[in-house]
Amino acid sequence: LEGPIPLREGDTFLLCSDGLTGPVSASEIGSILSCLAPEIAVQTLIDIANLRGGPDNITVVVVRVRHTTSKAETGSSDEDLPTTSVDTIPGSVHPVVWGAVFVLLLITMAFVALRQWIAAGATGIGFLLAMLIAWMQRMDRPRVVPPLAGPLGRGPYRKFDCNLSQEILDALAKITNELLDVAKDPIWKINRTLFESHCHEAQQAVEEGKLSQAIDAYCMAIRLIMKQVREQKQGDSNVT
Repeated sequence: LEGPIPLREGDTFLLCSDGLTGPVSASEIGSILSCLAPEIAVQTLIDIANLRGGPDNITVVVVRVRHTTSKAETGSSDEDLPTTSVDTIPGSVHPVVWGAVFVLLLITMAFVALRQWIAAGATGIGFLLAMLIAWMQRMDRPRVVPPLAGPLGRGPYRKFDCNLSQEILDALAKITNELLDVAKDPIWKINRTLFESHCHEAQQAVEEGKLSQAIDAYCMAIRLIMKQVREQKQGDSNVT
């Protein structure tokens, strides 16, 4: 857990397993997140990861900031943010103290067994004092905890260029072309007309320089095929 993190409207956070980051590159993830609504982006990313082999379980959570409350609206300022917090931790007892407790207890018990009451009383008092010292050392001590701010630890922390690019479009176009070849197999009952319509829309958007619309159209085509395949497989399973 890291933070506090300053938020702006439109900021997007993704939490996922390596079942996604293995098959899908960081740049592809960033581009898709920037073009699609969170719930649609989640399904698209899972579909692409599965199409590329899906070698591991794929878990994806996406959160997008819809609205942030400014300091002017709340009347707060940087001075209101906590700089430190106070916690308590149990203290540690020095080994010498524990040794003294143990030895004095044994000596006291030995004097009691020998009925040497005065000596037993003296060592008993020493035993009680040693126990008191151990208890005082064991008492909780206040600890100043620095606030969470920025990365914790050494990373790895990496930055990627997630701007829309022709490379991302080429990768999505490759997926749709491969799906189109698969759709020709009569075993799969695919709505080729709608699929090809999405692909054509994507290609037209590319020619017009509307990269965001192109990515959206390519992703719609991918989701369409994968949804129909899942439904068909589910239907076959029910029949079986």
